Amino acid sequence: MSTEFYRRQTERQNEKFVVKTEIEVQADPTSPSRYYIVNAFGDYIFVKVRSKATAQKIIDECYGKCFYKIRSMGLDPITGKDVSARQ
Repeated sequence: MSTEFYRRQTERQNEKFVVKTEIEVQADPTSPSRYYIVNAFGDYIFVKVRSKATAQKIIDECYGKCFYKIRSMGLDPITGKDVSARQ
């Protein structure tokens, strides 16, 4: 079976998934989402949501609780806290 077959099957699991291979991720520095996992095949599965908690919930529903941990690219947004440059 081809890689494209597995990509389509994974993307059908949830409408928020975008699947890219490691080569595609290295070639194109822009990502479809900040949150992702790397599955057992080495593919990057990006979850197109706004919060890390929501992304983890979707991954847990599809793959089982605590099987994959969400990774993030860039800085996580700070919500509900005062931000100051002073220490």
